Amino acid sequence: MNTSQVAVVIPCYNSTTTIGNVVADVKKYISDIIVVNDGSQDQSAEYASKSGAIVLSLDKNKGVGKATQAGIQIALEMKKEIIITLDADAAHNPANISDLLKHHLSSDYVLTIGNRWHNYNVHISSQKWWANQFASTLINRISSTRIPDVACGFRVFNREFAEHLVNSSMADGFGFIYQQIFIANKLGQIGFAPIDVRYDANFLLATKQHELIHLLEISQKYCSDTDLQGVIKKIVKEATLLKKLNFKLRNKNCINYIVLHPLINQQSYLFQWQHPDFVTKIANLYEI
Repeated sequence: MNTSQVAVVIPCYNSTTTIGNVVADVKKYISDIIVVNDGSQDQSAEYASKSGAIVLSLDKNKGVGKATQAGIQIALEMKKEIIITLDADAAHNPANISDLLKHHLSSDYVLTIGNRWHNYNVHISSQKWWANQFASTLINRISSTRIPDVACGFRVFNREFAEHLVNSSMADGFGFIYQQIFIANKLGQIGFAPIDVRYDANFLLATKQHELIHLLEISQKYCSDTDLQGVIKKIVKEATLLKKLNFKLRNKNCINYIVLHPLINQQSYLFQWQHPDFVTKIANLYEI
């Protein structure tokens, strides 16, 4: 495909230290880059613009969902046929754009999601790994899919799907990431392809409380299993209070136990795998 038909949308919030380099790196592969400055309180918009991006600045922080929707709308107005999204924090490698795009077009997918976990090794935080295992188990169970990485923001949309996203009532925050899967699953096939991931061990890679709650709330909305709906409702209540959460995950005939430890000061959760030998000591175990 001619890359002139492709635009990249990058939602951005307080990413001065990374956004300039991200835009410059993406420019090597795609010319049209739309950075949606989601109410940043730093110089993110200025750095993105200097690096060659089209910048849309929202008047206040509206969440990754609204920011991404706004960027997609601009890309559609530019008559783009394919839209790629990726994160502003430099975790994604723009060098993967060509392969991800090629895979998307090879089978006419509605949505193609990058798979960060295709080669799980010591370079990937265990906290990130288990957070994704939790999200993927939940989303795949509800949608009857087998997507290995449901939370990755490095994605490719076709125009039809992009139009659905801007014309539908979508979640404001991180629920938007998962809601895409439920919508795309009704429109056609969802693909996934391996990508690189780059995380900085200087930062604690915990899951924000609101990110977990957004995942749970959108899952509850699309869940048709009334028993599971009830379980999710209970988990939301516990997560809202930042209580410790214990889970038994069934995934591909494999059972794993994980504990979500609340980090009160950071308003976050740390996902930790639990050895089966200690499961007898776990109270209030939720099964997904």
